[in-house]
Amino acid sequence: MFSSPFAALVGFGLSSFLFAVPAAAHFASITFSEVKQCGNFSVTFVGGKAPSALPLTLSILPINGTPVFIPLPEDAWNSTSQMGAAITFLPFPAGTQFIASLDDANGQGTALVSDVLVIDPSQSNDTSCLPTDPAPFVPKFTVDNQLRQCESFTVDFDPAQGVSAPSIRGFIPQGASFPLNQSEDATSSNSAAYIMDAKRDNQVLFLFSDDSGYKETSTLLPVFGDIESSTACIPTNSLDSAASLEMMSSSERVTPKIAVIVIAVCGGVVALVAMAMVTWYVIYRRKVRAQKFTKLDEARPPTAGPDVEKQDPRGFSPPPRIVTSVNTSPISPVESQYRDLTDYLRNPPYTTL
Repeated sequence: MFSSPFAALVGFGLSSFLFAVPAAAHFASITFSEVKQCGNFSVTFVGGKAPSALPLTLSILPINGTPVFIPLPEDAWNSTSQMGAAITFLPFPAGTQFIASLDDANGQGTALVSDVLVIDPSQSNDTSCLPTDPAPFVPKFTVDNQLRQCESFTVDFDPAQGVSAPSIRGFIPQGASFPLNQSEDATSSNSAAYIMDAKRDNQVLFLFSDDSGYKETSTLLPVFGDIESSTACIPTNSLDSAASLEMMSSSERVTPKIAVIVIAVCGGVVALVAMAMVTWYVIYRRKVRAQKFTKLDEARPPTAGPDVEKQDPRGFSPPPRIVTSVNTSPISPVESQYRDLTDYLRNPPYTTL
């Protein structure tokens, strides 16, 4: 095929340059928080690489409503720590269902799309973020037929309402986002045809955008198909295999890998400290118990010898005790014995001499 090895090498390099498709920059994982009416809504993204098209934009897509796009400050992403975060509020009432997507400045997704989220009621019934007189939403674009994998479908619209054939971006909850290719089939002044570039057994939300800048979202639409459906239209999106989605909720809270490592390390340190404290306490208790028994032994009186407490402080021993008995003592003045002794002494023999 090539006339020389050099030509072959050049041809191979040129073909590699022409056909190699660089992977889009994206974040490794993303976390969306719960949100209450007029409360904080936070997004955290970790790992990976930030896109070159900045600023980042947080796209909030209510189901069948008007989307909101919130640009994030450039310092929301720290390339050194490879972590990013942002906190905002959403101008939607409680009960609104929506999905969120973190996009670059060109409207390309930088991470997986969130699951379907719901705005919870506020405990304080805060309405400061809500429009004072919101107009009811009336869709201007309608999907005309059933969505099937890699098959054509049409979108109807009314030019009298100031809209034209829209560009469509599809969002799969907990999946990737992708643009839909417009087809030339059945295109007219009030309808346009597109190819359903999504796999069957998924649900997809459409973001419609026309040339005037008008935007709206559709309801969640099922994608049908079977094993014989063509897969030629399915795009290869690196986000499907490389990124991970993490949702924070009251019943389940999934933590980024970095946080898991930190928690594991902290848990090990706490366990070691607890073991050290238990060991120290056991040793301390044994030492205190030994000292207590030593003091008791020192304070115990000897088994033999004089009574120390009753010794005279001057060094003399106390006199022996005198034990008297009523029955044996001749001078004990007790009852009848004393009277007999008195009578006897009143007439001593020597007085008669």
